[in-house]
Amino acid sequence: MSDQTWTTRRRGVLALALAAVVAAVILVVVVVRAQVGAPEPRPAGRIDPPGRTASTPSSQGKGDAGPSPLGPSRPVTITIPAIGVRTAVNPIGLGADGRVKSA
Repeated sequence: MSDQTWTTRRRGVLALALAAVVAAVILVVVVVRAQVGAPEPRPAGRIDPPGRTASTPSSQGKGDAGPSPLGPSRPVTITIPAIGVRTAVNPIGLGADGRVKSA
């Protein structure tokens, strides 16, 4: 093989390697710019500890303390609006033999 052919092939390989590096850099830039951050969470309402009732403007100044807070309850459904999920909660427990079972 002559020196000129070897040099031509070497230039071709270097050009191909350079093109691959440039394509990889462009791909990384596109992927990084396409990333979207998580949506901002909506502010939650105020939750009073058990045994305390929330004071509302309409009940202030009146002798009425308002409705009593609800006691603990088991969840029935789970809803995640941001990703469109709404599903029932199925209670589970352990059977006498130690296996998981539906309650």
